[in-house]
Amino acid sequence: MVAVLREYPAVLLNFSKKMKEDISFRELLNNICLRPGMWVSKGKFQCVYSLIMGYTMGNVNTPLSGNNWKTFNNYGCIKYGFPTKYIVSYVFEACSNNDEEAIKLFHETVNEFIELQNRMTADEIIEYATKIYKIKEGEPEKIFRIFNIALLNGDKETIKPLINEHKHEKVLWKGSYPEDAEKLLNQISESQPIIRIYESDDKTNVKLLTADLPFPFEMNLKNGNWKIDASPLIDLRMIQSKEKNKNNEND
Repeated sequence: MVAVLREYPAVLLNFSKKMKEDISFRELLNNICLRPGMWVSKGKFQCVYSLIMGYTMGNVNTPLSGNNWKTFNNYGCIKYGFPTKYIVSYVFEACSNNDEEAIKLFHETVNEFIELQNRMTADEIIEYATKIYKIKEGEPEKIFRIFNIALLNGDKETIKPLINEHKHEKVLWKGSYPEDAEKLLNQISESQPIIRIYESDDKTNVKLLTADLPFPFEMNLKNGNWKIDASPLIDLRMIQSKEKNKNNEND
């Protein structure tokens, strides 16, 4: 306990002080999110999120306690275009460039959720989130669809100009699917939405999420052309390739 006090004195003392005061959950939320550096080490989003969530588990009377957390999680996922199987903390991070932006998005979404609770049931909140979210596809999404189709048949000539250079980029066109399977996968891919979960103020940087993969893709506008950061997919394929080679050796 002494070691903890030495490492996080500001966190424990501030939190202890606020717990002794009769303040609302919303006031506590605002205090933490507006001054995260006073509450958690280096003002990290995950620390802020964990502190708030820990409080809601210890206090059953907050707007996010009990079953309300599941509703909030689903609301946050739907609102920003993610499947509800995701944990909403990941959603806030994926939709932000840094901890400050993630904390701000979390703060705004919780306050918005609390306002909705004052006039809607849990089912109505989810229905509202579904209605307000609209998929809009622009130039980045169109280019990403071209890239996605090219991945199915290992089309190097199409893929290479669309991505940032990477020393292991050849894994993206190393193999392809049989023609029949490629057509079926192409149809499935075309029917799935591509969701823009982030867009910079100058509109030169976006993050896209697809149903095919569990991580977002970042795209940047460079010299009038959109470029895809394919490194997450390249890393995944490198891992899969190593595992396949290892299994072949064992056989």
